Amino acid sequence: LWKVSISRDDMADFAIVISQYIRTHKTKNSSVNCLLVCPDCYDQHIFLKNKLQSHYGERIILDVCNDKDEVPKYQKIDMILSTIHIPRNNRLVQISPSLTDKDYSAIRSKIEQIENKRRIKNFYMYLKCYSSAELFERNHDFSSREEVLTYITNRLEAKKYGSDLLEDILLREKSDSTCFHNMIAVPHISKKTVNHNCIYII
Repeated sequence: LWKVSISRDDMADFAIVISQYIRTHKTKNSSVNCLLVCPDCYDQHIFLKNKLQSHYGERIILDVCNDKDEVPKYQKIDMILSTIHIPRNNRLVQISPSLTDKDYSAIRSKIEQIENKRRIKNFYMYLKCYSSAELFERNHDFSSREEVLTYITNRLEAKKYGSDLLEDILLREKSDSTCFHNMIAVPHISKKTVNHNCIYII
């Protein structure tokens, strides 16, 4: 709007504000679904399953398959851990029957990759829930904070998002400003005067 640059610190602040809801409202099933492919020999699969669950805890949900030909039957799997050779794919982590430090590192890296992809997917999902094309505008020329807030709140009230929004926002700003550096701010209300939560970008 004012043709100013946004520093990395500002971007970090925005990420904290926007992702606050996501951090405090995690999905019920946030664990990574894993399939352990291991022969049924001398209870090796039980040993590996116990070691993996003890090491990674609730970060993984582990199922066991003793036959590599049965792998395609498992549809909802995020990661495959296999002690036997199976065709490579982007879900596979080949491991040793004895679980070496290298194996643990490779598994941890894969889990983090899957978790990061989920976080990005969830971010966009929540962003789509709380914002839309009609809530994004650019190329305006406002002369004051009040003018910007009046414009936004009038638009939101016309779209039935809530009532008395300007008064609540100014009250919130008086108690603790939401302004960041470079004339960037994330004003919001502290009372339940909204019918729908939303993110208005201007």
